[in-house]
Amino acid sequence: MGYLDKTSITVDAILTKKGRELLSKGRSEFNITKFAIADDEIDYSLYDTAHPLGSNYYGSIIESLPILEAVPDETQCMKYKLATLNSTERGTSGPTLYIGGTVASSFTFSPMTYAPNSAGQDVTPNTQGSTDTSYTMIIFNPDVARVVPGGNNASISTTVADPNTINNAIIATGTQFTVYPQDVSAQSTTQITIYGNDTGVTDTFVLVVNPLPTV
Repeated sequence: MGYLDKTSITVDAILTKKGRELLSKGRSEFNITKFAIADDEIDYSLYDTAHPLGSNYYGSIIESLPILEAVPDETQCMKYKLATLNSTERGTSGPTLYIGGTVASSFTFSPMTYAPNSAGQDVTPNTQGSTDTSYTMIIFNPDVARVVPGGNNASISTTVADPNTINNAIIATGTQFTVYPQDVSAQSTTQITIYGNDTGVTDTFVLVVNPLPTV
């Protein structure tokens, strides 16, 4: 979803196949209950406090940046979602999502043996600077890995998205997750996104799964 015109309340939205199906059933079925806001197109380094025309022009370059239109690919848009801050967090750098004590960018599975319920990688998110009561994990390619959620409100679903975007993404909710590699014939990767369900703070990384060694 993208705002096309900064001077008016105009919104451009691309619906997934499921969204179009619900819309065809009427407004009672097509009911948006949650949404996210991101600032992917904003380069904050362009905020110029030394602008010769004064403070009214500090953000003039940023305000002139082109606004992104809707993109039907979850892997290419909304990578920098805006987070919700409570009254004590405002004015700070905001919450940060940590996995295993660090901000995760990638990790690799290199299983020596393979079984459907073995060689799992435990992933326990933690929000520093705020609190999330649960998290959502999205595995974009279930042929590479699967997940078993645990903890509070644990649930899992598989969604068939629009063919132009991701297909059969796994969406899991909980406070901790165990990711299991699939049996792949060649080195394979999938994007994994984790976000806090209360703050919206997000981390995206790449999971690499290597094939079993040949005997």
